[in-house]
Amino acid sequence: MKYVYGILLFVWTAVEVVKNTEINDPTSTGFILTALCLFAIKEKYLDRELYSCIYGAVIVALSYNNHYLLLLLGIVFVDLAYFKRYYMLGIAAFIAFILLNRMGVVQFSFHLAAGVLWGYTLRKSDDKEKTHLALLDNERALRYQLEKTKSELVTLQNEIERTAEIRERDRIAKEIHDNVGHSIAGVLFQLRAAERIVLSDSRKVEGILKLCAEKLVDALETTRNTVYNIKSSRAIGIESIHEIIKDFNFCKIDFSHNGDFDKISTANLKVMEATTKELLTNASKHSEASEIKLHIEIKIKHIRCLYRDNGKGCNKIIESVGLAGIRDRIKNLGGTYSVDGSNGFTVVYTLPNIKEAEA
Repeated sequence: MKYVYGILLFVWTAVEVVKNTEINDPTSTGFILTALCLFAIKEKYLDRELYSCIYGAVIVALSYNNHYLLLLLGIVFVDLAYFKRYYMLGIAAFIAFILLNRMGVVQFSFHLAAGVLWGYTLRKSDDKEKTHLALLDNERALRYQLEKTKSELVTLQNEIERTAEIRERDRIAKEIHDNVGHSIAGVLFQLRAAERIVLSDSRKVEGILKLCAEKLVDALETTRNTVYNIKSSRAIGIESIHEIIKDFNFCKIDFSHNGDFDKISTANLKVMEATTKELLTNASKHSEASEIKLHIEIKIKHIRCLYRDNGKGCNKIIESVGLAGIRDRIKNLGGTYSVDGSNGFTVVYTLPNIKEAEA
């Protein structure tokens, strides 16, 4: 923007010089061209307050024979106001007023005020832009940190679940070993003893068999209790999706699916559950939809999920933290993800069916 002001100032100065000097005077023209070249060099390579002061001194020297060249000090006034060097601005204005001769004080004062105002405005504009860029950088850094933290939390959650699963397996193994294993070992010992005396003491054998039956009943009951305790109370597979839809009361949901949900890996199912919850939550907050279509198709090598509502949509989709989380979860499993807001809101994503690979 200083280029614009500088060019206008040079044009104005050239007009004033032509109006008030001899037409054939090449000196003033040469001085203006010299000042113009120095201005271009300063703005492109040496845009600092020190070089602005040097440029001002050159203008003062060039204006010795033609005081109208002092108008070019407007560039210096712009720079000093831009760099907030107001004391130097006062010194430059004082020197310029001393050097004024025939040129009107009012005209020069106008240039002084215009230069200061222009420089101050440019400074405010640049400061505002820098603040805006700094906020954008901070937002990007925070979003990056948030995504990193979310990824770490997901990893930590998986580690916790894996650790809990290992501990549960160890507990079950210990319980079966301590209870069922000892009971069966005791039964086996009693049966071998009964085998040796089956011909000589049938009454005692009958007692042993009765005792073995009781121990086997206890072992069976322990096994049943163990299985019941480790059985998940949480719905799994297709039932988990049905539960999410059942808890959603915003609008009607047309849910359909085909394929075998038992062939979906735990990781895929967790992503599908989280994605369904996030999409339905966003619909209740932003879509104004009256109907939602949700379709899940399970094939041998991949899983395809479609979400579509008849809401207001969005021509320019700004990825929120929720949508970014959906994208990251899907891509972390090697899936694909696309969004369209032109006619309602549509999300299509695919996941590789990795059940066999896990096994």
